[in-house]
Order: sequence, then C-alpha cells, then structure tokens
Amino acid sequence: MKKLLGIVVLSLLLSGNTYAKDLSGLKLYCEEWPGFFSKYENFIALDFIDETNVVEYEIEDGKLITRNNEYEVNIDDIKIITTDALVFNTYQLLNRKKLSYGPSGEGQTCKKFKKVDKGTDLLIKMEDLLERVREKKNKDNKI
Repeated sequence: MKKLLGIVVLSLLLSGNTYAKDLSGLKLYCEEWPGFFSKYENFIALDFIDETNVVEYEIEDGKLITRNNEYEVNIDDIKIITTDALVFNTYQLLNRKKLSYGPSGEGQTCKKFKKVDKGTDLLIKMEDLLERVREKKNKDNKI
C-alpha cells in the first residue's frame, strides 16, 4: 500500500511538467507581418532567456518597446505573460503551428518568423529595423 501511495504521489508531482520545455537561447525575429510599412507597423522579436523568462522587443508607433515577460510552453502554443506592473494579467499566445501571435493566438500570422543565431543581438537588430521604418516614413512625408 505504501508503494502504491508513493507511486501515485510521485506521478502527480511529475505530471505538472508534462508539456514544459526549456526554450533557453531560442531567438525569434519577425519583420514581415502583413501590412509591412503600412499604417500600423508592428514588428516583434522574442529572446527566450531561461526556462521561464523571455524578452519581447516590439516596434510600435515608431518606438522600440522592450518588455521582460514570462512564458509557459503548452502543447499548441507558448503563452507570453506580461509582467509589467502597469499592465495587469495580460498575455499573448504564440501558436506553435501557425506562428500567429496575439491575445488569443489568433493574431496576425508572421510571414517569416525566423530563428536567429544565439550570438545575434536582437536589440541591435530591432534598432536597425526601427531606423529603416523611420527613414521610410520620412521619405514618404510631403512636408
């Protein structure tokens, strides 16, 4: 009876990590969302730091925003949880099959969500992209 109880307790302890996966070192970059250089530019890069933390870089409205978030890996998606004190209990879902990214996993699908080398500095890559966005906007301005 003690053995059976031990097996049950041990299996319950281990079952919580069934879908857990450490994505440390994974870097994803996307600059080709539908509507590239359209009215609403929104570009994303994700840098998975360790088994629970991810840095999200986002270019939105001509600004580079950096967020230190947490993540959880599930069978179908990766839940990116915003840990910003100003934003309460929000998250984005990165669908692992469609590579869509948004509040419900039904966000816009990235045309080319790419893995980048571990040595790539995503902050520099996003700053370069921001400069290109600004140059494009300045070129299109009539005044």
